Amino acid sequence: MKLGKHIGILAKDKGICEGHLKKIMGFTQAKQLVDMYFSGSDWAFKNDFPSVEIMRTYKGMVEPLNMLVDAEKTLHNPRRVGIFGNSNITIEVDGFQVSEIYVRHNSNLQIIAKGDVKVFVTQGDNATVNVVKEGNAVVKIFKR
Repeated sequence: MKLGKHIGILAKDKGICEGHLKKIMGFTQAKQLVDMYFSGSDWAFKNDFPSVEIMRTYKGMVEPLNMLVDAEKTLHNPRRVGIFGNSNITIEVDGFQVSEIYVRHNSNLQIIAKGDVKVFVTQGDNATVNVVKEGNAVVKIFKR
């Protein structure tokens, strides 16, 4: 079964609207789904979509796109990141970077922000976020 069709069927069960369902059903690449996740994160959080089980199924496809599942690693200056499952992630942001981070499930996130950065974090489920700031760094955390 095509990737988009499989994810579309699962999203339909969660009540996704017809317009977005039609888009998803035509997707053939994981990047298209990841882009849609970031643009529709409110719906995704509200509907626990994708679930941790779905993320684990497609882990190999989405991790190169900064959708981390049960991962343990350090990232430097990512533009956007989704963190799922039981991940332990450190994100270092410096310079004049803007980062968008979504952390879910039982993941632990440490952010080290230095300089004139802006970091926006959406935190859900049982995820934890710890922040170390230096300089003019701004870190905003939105809890779901």
